[in-house]
Amino acid sequence: MDEELYLRWRVPFVGLTIVGCNITFYAIIAIDHRFRIVSLTPGLSCIPSASDGRDRTLLYSAFTAALVLQARILQDCKRLWNNPPAVIPADARHFPAVSKLCKYPPSGGNHFSFEIQSFFPDRQPYPRLYVAETPDKQRVLIKFTRRYPIELHEYCANLGHAPPILAFEKLPGGWCATAMEYIESGPPITDPSLPPAHRDCWAAALLRLMDDFHSKDFVPGDSVTLVDFDWGGKDEEARLNNELLQGRASDDLGITKEDDRQVLRNANLVNIRDRYYM
Repeated sequence: MDEELYLRWRVPFVGLTIVGCNITFYAIIAIDHRFRIVSLTPGLSCIPSASDGRDRTLLYSAFTAALVLQARILQDCKRLWNNPPAVIPADARHFPAVSKLCKYPPSGGNHFSFEIQSFFPDRQPYPRLYVAETPDKQRVLIKFTRRYPIELHEYCANLGHAPPILAFEKLPGGWCATAMEYIESGPPITDPSLPPAHRDCWAAALLRLMDDFHSKDFVPGDSVTLVDFDWGGKDEEARLNNELLQGRASDDLGITKEDDRQVLRNANLVNIRDRYYM
């Protein structure tokens, strides 16, 4: 393959491994000559009797799908060879290769188009939160998560407490992508330089919003920034990430209404419940 094409395309491949009698298929993407690998199938046994013959049937289907995929990759290679795209900027090669999502609410298959430009400047280390630009030069936020209760975000947006949703789609590989209106960075509620009156006003508003969540059996389960909803959901159905077990009395990852109150207490609002529920 032409060296130049690697600068203009995130080059895809199909691969497989054979370990003993098991075959596993993989999707491989080349980015700057570094390879990202994701398994497409579990290990499927070549033994005819494995899983009562189901593995053999799945193997036939996997080989057929791999041949079709390989043929389409070759077609794309020829097309891009004859009409090469622009060189992908060095920084952009490491952003998600997503440039459109289904509009939200869904409207007959219409898509929302954008180009990711940079990381959101004040993001925490873990969220995949990006600044993007639409064809009409509008700045928007794009977020990628493993799960996302879009109904919770929509509920907050309707109350004016979250950016309006522009697009939402469940992507291959178990990812959810959300496009929302851009919000400027601002001081966190824990900023010690904030006037106490502002902190108290925000704290009271957050408590009212949290009570609204709970009345609908929602738990945000997140930090006090209403761009993040990926840990939220229905009370006791939503789940925390493993790294958030610290400070919990048990190793249960389910999020409860009391967990939301704990989030506010941890955000230097320790006495907030006593002050506003007297």
